[in-house]
Parts: sequence; C-alpha cells; structure tokens
Amino acid sequence: MNRASLCLWVLFLSFSLSHCSFDEKEITQGMFFSGTGTSSNPFRINTPAEMALLATLVNAGDESYNNKHYILLHDLDLSSYQNGYGWAPIGEKTGTPFKGAFEGNYKKITGLSVHTDYNAALFGVLHGGTIQNLGLEEVDVSGKSATGSIAGFMYNGAISNCYVTGDISGKIQVGGVAGGVSSSTISNCYTRCTISGDESVGGLAGFVTNGSITNCYATGEISGKEGVGGLAGAISRSSVTNCAALNPNVHANAGKEGTFGRVTGSSSNSTLSNNVAWDGMQAVDINFQSGTGENHVNGANISATMATTATFWTTTTTHWDGWNTQIWSVTNNKLPVLKNVNGNQTINNPPLHLLQ
Repeated sequence: MNRASLCLWVLFLSFSLSHCSFDEKEITQGMFFSGTGTSSNPFRINTPAEMALLATLVNAGDESYNNKHYILLHDLDLSSYQNGYGWAPIGEKTGTPFKGAFEGNYKKITGLSVHTDYNAALFGVLHGGTIQNLGLEEVDVSGKSATGSIAGFMYNGAISNCYVTGDISGKIQVGGVAGGVSSSTISNCYTRCTISGDESVGGLAGFVTNGSITNCYATGEISGKEGVGGLAGAISRSSVTNCAALNPNVHANAGKEGTFGRVTGSSSNSTLSNNVAWDGMQAVDINFQSGTGENHVNGANISATMATTATFWTTTTTHWDGWNTQIWSVTNNKLPVLKNVNGNQTINNPPLHLLQ
C-alpha cells in the first residue's frame, strides 16, 4: 500500500471510527493512538479495535507504526476476532515484522484465536522488538510453520515476564511462547498449554537457534514426532538455563521418528545448565534419551513436593539460581506466578498431576 492510498484509507477509517464508541479518543497526535510512540510517551492501546488497527498498520509496512513503543492500558477480549482465520497477527510476514516495543503493562488478553499457515500468534514476526509484562489466557492457535502464542517467529527480539494458557497446534516449530526463536531471548515466562506438532515442538519454544531461555517453566502436555521436549523442541547454539519442565507427559504423534527429552528434545552445540524436570513425567509411546542431570536434556529430577515448595524457587545453590521475587510471587503449595500481571494465574495451580 503506497502512502497516498494509505492516507485515503485513513480518512475513511477516521469517519468510520467517529461512529463507534471507544474508551478514549482514538485520533490524536499519533493519527490513530494517544501518545507519540516514544519510550517516554508510548502509543496507548485501549480497545480490541485499536489492537486490530495496530495489526493493520504494521502489516501494511507503515514505518510510522511498526517500530514504535506501545503500552496496553486495559485487559482485552479478542473473541470478536475469532471468525474465519481469526486474529490477523501483528507483523504477519517476514517482510512486515513488528520491530517495536510492546509493554503489556501487567494486563491480560483473552479470546485470542489464530488459524493461519505461517507465523500464527498474537505477533506474527517479531524482528528486533520486545514484548513484556503480559498474560494470554485460553488461546486457540493453529498453523503450519512457526506457531506460537505471543510470537510466531522472533529474530533478535526478547519476550519477558509473560504467561500463556490454552491450546497450540502446528506442524514445524511449535511452542508455547514462540514457535521459532533466532538470536532472541525468552525469560521469566511460563505456560500452561497443550501443545502438539510434528517437528521441533516444546512447551516454551519450538526451535531455538543462537538464543536463550532463562527462568521459565511449563506444565502442559506436549506431543510430536521429532525434536520434542517439555520446554524446547530443538535447540542449536543456544542455552536453556535455570528452567523447570513440569509437564505431565511428552508423547508421540503418529509417525514418530526423532528424539524426545524432558527439557529439550534435541540439543546441538548448546548449553543446558541448572534445569530440572518433574520426576513423574511420563514418556508415552516414546523413550526419553537416557540420563538425567541439571546439564542434561532431561534435567535433574524434582518431586512434586519440591516443585511446590517456595524455598526451592527462591534459594540460590550450586545447581539453581534463585528466582527474582520482584518478578515472581512464590508461595508454598503453589507454582510461581508473575507478580502484578492480571488474570487467573491461580486457577489449576498447581495442576492436578502435581497433586497426585
């Protein structure tokens, strides 16, 4: 879309928005959003319509919006965007990625439904961008390649202080937070998702190259055929550090042909350190790779009792770096939750398989 066409479209949209009811004034200094898009005065997202408008602008390749700062001011329900292919990911293609900074502001988003072949997630392609302090509840995402929840594919980006619940399915590179992770970081996140795919399937990320996952955990069922793990499907020249795989099981889909692990399904030229896995995790129709240990693809054994003991998470030892209690709320008989982030983080916490 050229600039002239976009301007005409803006005039039409401005007229249309004038006949709608929104929480705050829509057309301001940022043309569509309050704020100026800087770190000190970010564009403000108040409504589902504004969030969808952000997707439209970024997907049109508009440089005035795809590399700016945004802040979410309210919890959002995106259920009105569930028809057909569902939500249009923000930055749906590699040629029109989201390059900015999205501050979730400790809010939650519900009703996210995405059904597209590539880069299926709230943000499709994150290139050099950041997303933090956000909850996604009961997502329903399906795709073929690079399928996640917060991001489908991320390059040179960062996702931190986020949680996700729901169902995610795909073919290649399927993860609870992001499907494909390249030269990027995921930190202080957790997922309670049922995740299914074929190749490179994990509770947090599907395929990770030159990236890192730190201080995270996952509790959902994971299934696939090749490179399947409780936290990451396959990693290359990457690291998984100080994380917990608390999944009830990892199991095979029809046609299994690859490797499976409690922490990560496969690891090449990578560093695994100080990771743990629930000692009751089941290998269904598969065999985990042999061995355990904090620096192994299966992690060190941890009991359900230990996983729900507050001091385990907060105490630093030679095999564990205590989690930051300014970020995490940690109490006995529960798994850690993100402090100050809205949402139903206490539901099914701990999950049933850790109570038996």
